[in-house]
Amino acid sequence: MNDVWVRAPGFELPAPELFEQFNAVIYTDGSCSASDRVGGWAWVSLDPDGAIIEHSSGHARDTTISRMELTAVVQALWAHQLGKVVVFSDSQYSVNAIGRWAPGWRANGWRTSVRRVVQHADLVDMGNQLLERGGSSLRWVKGHRQELGNLRADELAGAARAKALGATKTWRVVEDTQPNKEYL
Repeated sequence: MNDVWVRAPGFELPAPELFEQFNAVIYTDGSCSASDRVGGWAWVSLDPDGAIIEHSSGHARDTTISRMELTAVVQALWAHQLGKVVVFSDSQYSVNAIGRWAPGWRANGWRTSVRRVVQHADLVDMGNQLLERGGSSLRWVKGHRQELGNLRADELAGAARAKALGATKTWRVVEDTQPNKEYL
C-alpha cells in the first residue's frame, strides 16, 4: 500500500483518497512495560491535514502490550461502529488476529492451528465482529517512522500509561497540525 501515504514536511499523512473512501481515518497504539505490567491504549482520528478530530485513551494494570494494542483497535471500532472506517495499527498481531485469524479461531473453539488457547480471545472476537459488521478496514503501518497518526496515538497511549503510574508530568500531546518536535 505504498500509494496510501503522502509526504508532508517532517511527517507522513494518509492519502486524501482514504478520506473519500472512509468516514474516518484512525490510528491506534498500545503501551506497556513488562516489568510493571501497567499499560495504556489510545486511538486518534485525523483530518486530511493531520489535525486530531477526536481521540480516546485509557489504561490498565496487570496487562500486556498485546492486550493494550488489541484494546486500542477494539475501542476505535466500537466508537465508530456506525460508520465505515479505516484503522491503522503498528501491531501486526492485532491486524492479523482481528482481521484474518479470528474466523478460523472461532471455528476451532478459540484454539490456534496447533490447539493452543487463543490469548485475549475476548478482544479478538469483539474486534472481528465490529470490523466485519461495519465494512471497515484494518491495516498495518510500520510504527515510529514519522507517521503522524501513529506518533500521536503513541503519545496518547504513553500518557495514559504514565497517568496510571501516577506521573505528575506526562507527555505533551499536540492538538494542532504540527508534529510534536519534542517527541520526534
